[in-house]
Amino acid sequence: MSVEPVLQDSKHVLEYKTKRLLAEKYGFNEVHSYIWNYTDYNQSLGISSKSFVELLDSSNSGQSGIRSEMLPTLIKFFDENKNNFDSIRIEEIGRVVTGLDENNLAIEEKHLGLVMSRAKASEKDLYFEMKQIVENLCESLSKQKASYTGSTSNKLFHPNMSTDCIINGENVGSFGIMHPEIRAKLDKKVNICMLEFNFDKLRRIIYYDHGRRFQKRRNFRIRERNFHHRGIPAR
Repeated sequence: MSVEPVLQDSKHVLEYKTKRLLAEKYGFNEVHSYIWNYTDYNQSLGISSKSFVELLDSSNSGQSGIRSEMLPTLIKFFDENKNNFDSIRIEEIGRVVTGLDENNLAIEEKHLGLVMSRAKASEKDLYFEMKQIVENLCESLSKQKASYTGSTSNKLFHPNMSTDCIINGENVGSFGIMHPEIRAKLDKKVNICMLEFNFDKLRRIIYYDHGRRFQKRRNFRIRERNFHHRGIPAR
């Protein structure tokens, strides 16, 4: 009988590499969240985040449905921890629902979200540190360079200090400083920088080249094992 090792799924491999890089090189802490869209909390900060899948259970107070983006959840985590730390760096690769397909079924994606702040750090310092993180991720994971549009339509970000990120001709997401109106309601004492990337799209760019998947070499040797055992005669 031939025993062959099972290769890890590319999704899990890329997630692990991303989380490890963020933790070891930049000191990010991974968080885990529920997939709810916390409408009441978002509205208290002036955040408008749509839910394509609604909840009908009235016991879920303040939760309108399933989230369509990661950053509002991470902003809530930041708010809950801001008084306990001088520096906060949190990340999560979580699930979102970004729309409905032709069969009225949820379009589920995985997004990478980052939120970081540091006491006395300027907006410029945080912005260019996040830019360095993006470029390091692109180089380490995809061996490709990122380009930037210089602006983004995402209303969570500062209109003059944010950008969409382009990798291999595709817009994978946005990063930049938090919008000043949201920051004013959240914490006026520190500057906050954020990022949200479509992680599924990023994975497709890394593992596919114009529709052709890269074939990964197997570094494992296949071994033959005989699982037949001779029984011990009863006495």
